[in-house]
Amino acid sequence: LLRRVFTDANQPLYNSAKVMALGPIVPEVFAAFITARYSASGKTITPDATTALLGYTNGHPHDTQKLASFTWALVPDGAAATPETVEAAVGQILETDTARYTELWNSLATNQRRLLEALARADRPANPLTDAFRRAHRLGTYASADRALDALFERGYVERVERDAVVIPDVFLRLWLQEEPATSIVSLVCGTCGEGFAVPVWHCPDCDHHSHQDDPEGGNCHRPRPSLA
Repeated sequence: LLRRVFTDANQPLYNSAKVMALGPIVPEVFAAFITARYSASGKTITPDATTALLGYTNGHPHDTQKLASFTWALVPDGAAATPETVEAAVGQILETDTARYTELWNSLATNQRRLLEALARADRPANPLTDAFRRAHRLGTYASADRALDALFERGYVERVERDAVVIPDVFLRLWLQEEPATSIVSLVCGTCGEGFAVPVWHCPDCDHHSHQDDPEGGNCHRPRPSLA
């Protein structure tokens, strides 16, 4: 919302302030800060645990502090956080945020879901508008993928890290999407074959073929199973 105030040409404060991206903090600097804060509280964190923690967050300020806090809460007074403690803290964060992420997921249109999950599973920042990316993830036409991307930008779920590369800035949303793939989140059950799905069913007007995709040309159109009785 605040970004639009300064970047939307229709807003009264358009172009009146410089928008600056706050990148990740250098790992060595963040590691020293985390170690010092743990020590000041009567707890410690091993170098391996700090490395594991920053390996998850890549120095993202908010997510690093969140994971460091959850990790700290699992350490008894006078004890040390280990990589196993960090792993447990990640699991706890995902469990805590599942309701929020599920609500986020359910609010998205089909192509927005596909695009968000595809970005979560990419091993590096990607350009989701390329022909190869759109075909691999069933994102439809360039215009359709572009609309989905604009909607995700508008809601702050993705951000641009290079001229054409996009990433999900929320580390834990990425992890949640990887562990809870969109294709396994069942919101409806097909009345024809009983299969769970998350998009409306398309029915062929001329036969009993149907698809769980909004684009029947996508390759998931099949005949109903013989019997569900």
